[in-house]
Amino acid sequence: MSAALTLPSLEEMSGFLTAPYQRGAEWLGLQFGADVGNETAINPYDFSTYKVRYGANPVDPRYILFLRTDIENAALTVEIDCQLGAVTQTKTVLIPAGTMAGASFHIPLDTPVDVTLRLIRIRQKPGKLAGAGADNFVIVALLGNMSKLLWVIGTEKDLVRRQLRLIQRQRRRIEAKAASLDLLGSDLRVPRFPAREYSFAPNTIALYHCNETNPAVLVLNDETKRFGLVGHAGVNNGVEIGVEGKFAKGLRFPGPTGNGSITIGDDADFAIAAAGSFTAECFVNAATSPLPGVRIVASKGITNAAGDLTGAGWAIALGAFRGFNNNVRWALSDGVAAHAVEIFSDSDLVDGRFHHIAGIIDGTLGRAKLLIDGLERAHSDIPSLGALSNAEPVRIGRGTAGNQFSGIIDEIRFSSVVRTSFNPVLGEGDSAYRERLGIFERWLLPTTDVLLRTINDAAQISGDPQSFVLTETLRPLEAATNPVRFIPASVLVGTSIDSSGNTLSKEADVCGTAQDEKDFSAAVLVQLSAANVVYAAAQTMQLATRIRLARLVALIPALAGNLFVDRAYDPAGSGLHAVGRALTLRQATMTLDALGVLAHRAGFDFVRNTGSSLEVSVRTGEHLEIDIQPRPPADTPPAGIDIFTGKTMNLVVDPAPLPTAGQYRWSILTCGAGKARFAAHPADNPALKTAVFTRPHVQLVADAAGEIVVMLEYVLNRVVHSGTRSIHIDLQSLPDLTSITLAGELNKSETDALGSPGPLVNTIYLVINATPLVDFGANPDNKRMQIGLDKCFNALAAGVANGLRVVKTFDAGAVDRHGTGLAVLLEHTTLATDQLGAAAHHAGFDFVRRQGTQIYCAVAQGEKLQIIDSVTLAPITGEFTAGAKSTVQVRPSALPATGDFSWSLAPSDIARGQFGIPTQPQVEITPTATGVTALSVLYVEPGTGELPYRFEVRLNPLLEAANATIPKDKFDLVMNILNFFHPIGAEVITEGIRKHVVEVEQDPLKAAPAYTFPDFRI
Repeated sequence: MSAALTLPSLEEMSGFLTAPYQRGAEWLGLQFGADVGNETAINPYDFSTYKVRYGANPVDPRYILFLRTDIENAALTVEIDCQLGAVTQTKTVLIPAGTMAGASFHIPLDTPVDVTLRLIRIRQKPGKLAGAGADNFVIVALLGNMSKLLWVIGTEKDLVRRQLRLIQRQRRRIEAKAASLDLLGSDLRVPRFPAREYSFAPNTIALYHCNETNPAVLVLNDETKRFGLVGHAGVNNGVEIGVEGKFAKGLRFPGPTGNGSITIGDDADFAIAAAGSFTAECFVNAATSPLPGVRIVASKGITNAAGDLTGAGWAIALGAFRGFNNNVRWALSDGVAAHAVEIFSDSDLVDGRFHHIAGIIDGTLGRAKLLIDGLERAHSDIPSLGALSNAEPVRIGRGTAGNQFSGIIDEIRFSSVVRTSFNPVLGEGDSAYRERLGIFERWLLPTTDVLLRTINDAAQISGDPQSFVLTETLRPLEAATNPVRFIPASVLVGTSIDSSGNTLSKEADVCGTAQDEKDFSAAVLVQLSAANVVYAAAQTMQLATRIRLARLVALIPALAGNLFVDRAYDPAGSGLHAVGRALTLRQATMTLDALGVLAHRAGFDFVRNTGSSLEVSVRTGEHLEIDIQPRPPADTPPAGIDIFTGKTMNLVVDPAPLPTAGQYRWSILTCGAGKARFAAHPADNPALKTAVFTRPHVQLVADAAGEIVVMLEYVLNRVVHSGTRSIHIDLQSLPDLTSITLAGELNKSETDALGSPGPLVNTIYLVINATPLVDFGANPDNKRMQIGLDKCFNALAAGVANGLRVVKTFDAGAVDRHGTGLAVLLEHTTLATDQLGAAAHHAGFDFVRRQGTQIYCAVAQGEKLQIIDSVTLAPITGEFTAGAKSTVQVRPSALPATGDFSWSLAPSDIARGQFGIPTQPQVEITPTATGVTALSVLYVEPGTGELPYRFEVRLNPLLEAANATIPKDKFDLVMNILNFFHPIGAEVITEGIRKHVVEVEQDPLKAAPAYTFPDFRI
């Protein structure tokens, strides 16, 4: 035994034989020599080792050819030259297409085989496998009967092993095939691209999509002309166009005249030289009731009445050949009868479906092939075939002597090379699909750099490894957002609504039940006394209920009459009345529908119209209210301020008095610069020794400006009842050379308080403030400011406009906040400067500084846009009625119209609304469902760059300048990658690459075919 075998079973089984059987299991591996062309020499060998071992030569040795590599698409013929004495003979082994490595074949020698016969070389036809012959084949001589028997048995065993190994390899993308590859793609949710029309490919002579629809134009367009080639247009001679084809439209033969055909003028491009290569292909759906005789599908050459070539040329025809109806024949002739070749598919092509026919001439291998639907059905060697050129036109659907075809022909292509793959017209092939799955089987973050690298790895144009670039430079933009509430137009009888606008919720789910409130005590119930509120019985209720009721009373017009509270706290009642969190209401003149809307606006958490009354309820809340006792006018600050620094105010609790068995505890929570302390209430006995914070009422002393929270906790029967109140402490005057922040921090630098001024503002975002009575001076820039400064300035001017003088606002050359429109320098002709500073702080400026007789005010950078009501030109109130149209607009109103506007509503579970034209500075909004949401407007400045959440994919500048063409299959792959990997919610601009795809540029409907955009993963 010698050499390496690829038949494991033979080696395995022979190893188990005992010594008496070893002679019969002997075999000899032959050694290959050098390759010359498609031939491989076999080194000299003999059986001397066998003779020495057993004293005689082997009897009737048999030779086996082993395959060491897979045979993929085409069958291979191996010729073995044998020498017996002076006589040389050749034996042939045919290896079918699709044979896997490890297969073995018996070399058919004359039997019995003479022991002196020697194999001297092998020859591969029609072409040679890649690599050396020794790498692709093994030849073994079986020297005994046992080795021959073991080979017969082991061949089947090894076939099963190979099939098992093949099945196991289907788990890996790199080795999977056909349906196994589809299953892997299904797991990745990346389906195989469907069959689609050809794009241009090198060595294409002519390509016809057959999509013509205008009967007045008798031209069949050659698609290669769109790619810069001369083109070979066809002439329509009575063929019906616009019928349903394989992909879009097709050509129906014989057409209305009964003898329709397409002719394509003769050209040197169609000439086929001796040893030249050529492929003719098309889709055919032959009629089920064909015309009799031979029917020519396509031909170039003269054919007789029988459909046979009479001179040089080629023809694809259907007919009753070799016992098959509608058999496909591929006929070739160089004008010499002895050289003529005819091969057949040996199948009936008529089944009501389209079939792809490809006739191939392989001049390099000297072989003609006929393929049906991508599979080779027949081949023939053509060693003597000469040139097939002639002066005849190419004819489609009819020959020179008739032979009319009946059916539909589509997607015709002629090529000057051998086509071994017919993608994409037969669908995405394994090789392309396997490569594409390699992109998607990786886990990639959808970042721009990863996305760009993935595209460039997969699709390279003109050999450039960095063919594509990605740009995401955004145009400057600004936005404004306002929380809004869509309220109902009415609360109809039998309907309800909760505070969020949901009309389907239940009261128990929103407000809870009385049984849930274990800590309820009637001792902490309160009352609301109002002239226009009439109670039928008890007037008490929880504090949360009273707060909403007070709001409702304020919303009811004064002339509408009384509001009747038919039921409030009812200890014997059911539901939330038993704990004071529900009311039964009606109104003297208003319908319950309208009253329900006001109750919803007042903040009741649940409103229900029963038809006879309005039932309203609230969630649990604080039980105690902290009230400020009336003060002398001199100590009473303006609205928005609770107390000045250095002043005192007296705090009491409502309800009062509370049971003496309870315990009080007052506390102060600081949340900024504000500071305060408790002192004894003036009504307290000076001799009282208990701690001030444990008394029923206290006095608050304000020490520093800012916000504080006062809390009261009252414990009764081991249950804590609480109440809180925010207290705003403000300055009554601002000393010279003193600054204060909005939070009340004194003498903090402007940079520490507000940060750096930031870049200079685009003046399109400055508004004009022309408040009456204010002296803005002669400089028009004193009226220009950003929205944030404008709001605070209006709040200040509302109280001190008369005598207020603006020294400086916007200064385009300044590098401080005046340069951004966020600062104003003020004086006042009548109001003291220290009081003007205090008023400015109270108006809400983020930073106020007194500098002599002037007050410097500034605000932090905020939204540069404002949403206002188009009728009142005031900021929107935040409430819109469902079903009612309202018009809002953006401020500043003079933003360049060449910019892009976009109005939107924040996502909401229930709130819904519709816009008129949401890309205009003014928009009509109509709420369609109640709820709480946010109204936003986005403005993108005009200029270069992209809109938000958008990026663009383009060719690199060199390819762009060269006007490079992107093949359609590469474009589809790029689009597929963009769809799969780009960040969800981002828009990809592909206009720049579409114009480089000929098919897309001239047919925009093909820009985004569905197969490049499968559904997003769910």
